[in-house]
Amino acid sequence: MSDQDLQLFSSEEMSDTSEISSPISVRKNSSTPKPKSPSVSKDTSEKRPKPKRSVKKKRQWKRKKKLSAKERRSLKRFSIAFASIMVVSLTLGLVLRLTSTSYEMFIDSEVSTNREFIRSFSSEIPQSAMLFELFKEIPQDEHILYEISYGTSVSEICQDLSELGILGTHSAQDLLDILVANRFDTGIRAGSYLFPKDLNLRTIGLILYKGFSDLAVVSLYDGLTVAGIDAHLSSQGLIDSGEFLDASALMEQRYGLHFSEGYFLPEDYVLPVSEGGAEQLAQVMYLTCRDLLIEHQDRLDFLGQSETDILIIASMIQKETANTKEMPLISGIINNRLATNMPLGIDATTRYETNNWSRPITKAELSADTPYNTRIKSGLPPTGIANPGVPAILAALYPDDTPYFYYLHDKTGQIHPAVTYADHLENVQNYLR
Repeated sequence: MSDQDLQLFSSEEMSDTSEISSPISVRKNSSTPKPKSPSVSKDTSEKRPKPKRSVKKKRQWKRKKKLSAKERRSLKRFSIAFASIMVVSLTLGLVLRLTSTSYEMFIDSEVSTNREFIRSFSSEIPQSAMLFELFKEIPQDEHILYEISYGTSVSEICQDLSELGILGTHSAQDLLDILVANRFDTGIRAGSYLFPKDLNLRTIGLILYKGFSDLAVVSLYDGLTVAGIDAHLSSQGLIDSGEFLDASALMEQRYGLHFSEGYFLPEDYVLPVSEGGAEQLAQVMYLTCRDLLIEHQDRLDFLGQSETDILIIASMIQKETANTKEMPLISGIINNRLATNMPLGIDATTRYETNNWSRPITKAELSADTPYNTRIKSGLPPTGIANPGVPAILAALYPDDTPYFYYLHDKTGQIHPAVTYADHLENVQNYLR
């Protein structure tokens, strides 16, 4: 092989070698390539460092956008406006709070006159009788009591106060305008209100709005039993059911009474609504009845009867008739029968015992041998059968001097007395058949 051929072979062989080793990575500017080590089985890519994020780009990413001068001025104006609004709001809230507090203090000061007036009476009454009868105690030339019933309109209230003279020279429309303008008209409640005279319209409105509801007017009609009083008061929400029954038993114990039925004088009472109201009311009703009997103590002595006898008789009279003109006559007939030991024959006593005031009395009830069956038993029943009013008590104290022993009421309610039983049977035939 010639030198030329050998040189050409070497050139071709090198060319072939270059083609074989070209896949092997070669460092730049390196004259000698490094062969891949066969002992390394792990991927060399794991040894390569992860590409780091450019610090310059990272800082640019976190950097906020710079505001222009115009934007900064707008933001400053907005901040100032927002701060101003907050200051005004806080100031306004503080002013409203102070105004509300002052307003409440003004209402309380305006109404305090009425409350002090009431307290002045309660301080004069014994602790056991804190309830008081304002109809007898209030100087009517200085104060006017007005009761608002459920369903009464505001215009009707204004008209009533005008007619009572509470508004002075002002009209009902003037008061209505004050109530509406101050939104007092939406807060007026049913109840009793005590108005001193010479009040301005705004004070009257405040009293109505404040709701002077710690007073209640209680109207108790003649002839109610203790159970009836309890039911009446509880139905009005003034006491819990059973409270007056307990209070009546307490009066028996406190004053050593033989019974309580008949000792509670029914009248119209004005009372503060508070805890223990039933006991307080029972106290005043009893004391009022006792005062009436004390006024007529000389008459009791003349008749030779006890106050319990008078109250039992008065309770029977009260249940026998509601006509006050008939009461002295019936009282005289009862006294005539008592004087001769004759059974009274008053069916109301059996009705009281059986608590039956509406359905017909049965024959078994009329023939039962009980202390309250005055068709069989002579004398008075053991207790009163109701709480009589003043006319019935006075009729028991001052009975008619009459010859009659019998009486009946016809279908129109007219009374027909009789001297003998035969005359009575004739009246039965004439007026009830």
